[in-house]
Amino acid sequence: MRKKREQLEIADLLRKKRLPIVVLDARWHQLFGDRKPAKVEMLEKKLNDLLKQQGKMVTQTKDLKVAKRKLLDGIVANMDTSSTDAVSQLNAKKLDKSQKLIRQINDQLNDTDNILAEIPYKIKEANEELVIEGMTDCYQRFDSNNEKIEAYDEQIKEYKKKLLEITESKRSLEQQNEALYSYMHNILGGDIMETIDERYEKRK
Repeated sequence: MRKKREQLEIADLLRKKRLPIVVLDARWHQLFGDRKPAKVEMLEKKLNDLLKQQGKMVTQTKDLKVAKRKLLDGIVANMDTSSTDAVSQLNAKKLDKSQKLIRQINDQLNDTDNILAEIPYKIKEANEELVIEGMTDCYQRFDSNNEKIEAYDEQIKEYKKKLLEITESKRSLEQQNEALYSYMHNILGGDIMETIDERYEKRK
């Protein structure tokens, strides 16, 4: 339920923004590292398929226009009024065949134009759907990471407190040692303390 609400909120914001095609952006893929959710991968495939279809249709349209231009050039070349009847009949057959092919090409161009007119909207919709899913996953990871960060903050506080206690204990022991040594030095004197220190060092 929460995920659905988050997606609706993101979708509402995305309607006001023109988005780049994210599957073509290396930074998009870096968002997920080595773990890309299955839903994101599925939506990426859907978007990539639409982009491939668009590219294929654009290439097909160019090829059809080139073929149509060649047929038209051929029709013009065969319009020779000085030809004999036999040649004229042959040219008429070629002309008829070329015209049929041109009509077929025009039908194909019309079909591809209709598809190409729809594809950008489908791409935009698929891209938005992908971004919504991706951003939802990112925010879920934000929540998860923030919980861990808070837990680490608590641990750091405990460690700091413990470190402070250890530091205070260390300082107290150092002060005790200084007091002990100073007292013994005052009672025994420097010469005796130096001798004792040498023997003590050898025992370590």
